[in-house]
Amino acid sequence: MTSKLPSKIAVKATLLAGGSLTVMAGALIAPAIPQLSTEFNHLRDSEFLAKLTLTLPSLIIGLFAPVMGYLVDKTGRKPLLIFGLLLYAIAGTAGFLLNDLHHILISRAFLGIAVACNMTTITTLVADYFVDKERNQFMGLQGGFMAFGGIIYVILGGMLAMISWREPFLVYLASLLVLPLVLLFIREPERVVYEEVDSRKLDYPRKLVNFIFFIGFLGMVIFYMIPVQIPFFLTGMGIHNEINIGIAIACTTIAAAPAAISYQWLSAKFSFSRIYALGFLVMGIGYLLLGSAWSYSTVIGSLMVAGLGFGLMIPNASVWIMTLAPAKIRGRIIGSLNAAMFLGQFFSPVFSEPISDSTSLATTFMFAGGLMLVMAAGFFLWKVEGEKRELSS
Repeated sequence: MTSKLPSKIAVKATLLAGGSLTVMAGALIAPAIPQLSTEFNHLRDSEFLAKLTLTLPSLIIGLFAPVMGYLVDKTGRKPLLIFGLLLYAIAGTAGFLLNDLHHILISRAFLGIAVACNMTTITTLVADYFVDKERNQFMGLQGGFMAFGGIIYVILGGMLAMISWREPFLVYLASLLVLPLVLLFIREPERVVYEEVDSRKLDYPRKLVNFIFFIGFLGMVIFYMIPVQIPFFLTGMGIHNEINIGIAIACTTIAAAPAAISYQWLSAKFSFSRIYALGFLVMGIGYLLLGSAWSYSTVIGSLMVAGLGFGLMIPNASVWIMTLAPAKIRGRIIGSLNAAMFLGQFFSPVFSEPISDSTSLATTFMFAGGLMLVMAAGFFLWKVEGEKRELSS
């Protein structure tokens, strides 16, 4: 006798709500970073350490996502997701109580483990539950939902940061609202058999998969310059209001949301490489405009152009990987993609800081814009054999 399965609407709503938590993991506290740097300015390199609170979770996600991918394939989806949501609430809100910046960094590391659990599990469940057009449609919807969530979280973070740098950390309790939905509506996929698998014996295009990992890494290195550097870019222009900083960062996701939602229609007409080409082209233009911006309004406009391009790329890597990953190691491959993308977030300031220190943030944004135009040209010229090959369903 089988229990009644939850409706698809309930399942999709749960996955969308859980996926939105990955967006706020870092961006939520971005408006408070300058304030956090000032609070602990007695420490050597306080500005760098403050930025690290934003990016350290990305490093930990990058290190732990492959491990979570293995556990997802080995032990199942739901238990890992429940663990991740609980850890997310505990580690995320710890910053509200802690008085030592180094202790806050430790709590951010545990937050990274939680996000690695949640993101890998949710993306794998999407690949389990949906196939073909329904999968593309949902991934576009998820990208838009995550973008809209990012808008709310970043603006909320900016509003709370006006009280103090501590208050934004309380918003991480939102994972406890998602937990009951997971308990009620998420079921282990019946067709997934958890067993030891030698991935070397499975037939899938490894070189193409590794290339997608690299593009995910590089794309995030460039994109994450926005939440990391924009607060300092704007303060350099004389704009110190945390809400204005939060709104500026949120404008990227405001534009990304409709672009991501449009993915389901674009994917029906264009190949994965062509969508990447379009995304990098638009992002590159946005970054070039940002590098030459002279006022708050021109910064907003530039960030919205960049957001349109990024919105196209949010679902593209995941869907491409889903079409290539054999079901038996789907969690591991999706975990590796997440690792590549979040390592890109962590290394973003590592690559951008030397350029900005020797020149300026404006020049750094323009350099990134030029690099993306080169990448766009490469994707327009490159024809990938077997792009639409389907191995996952």
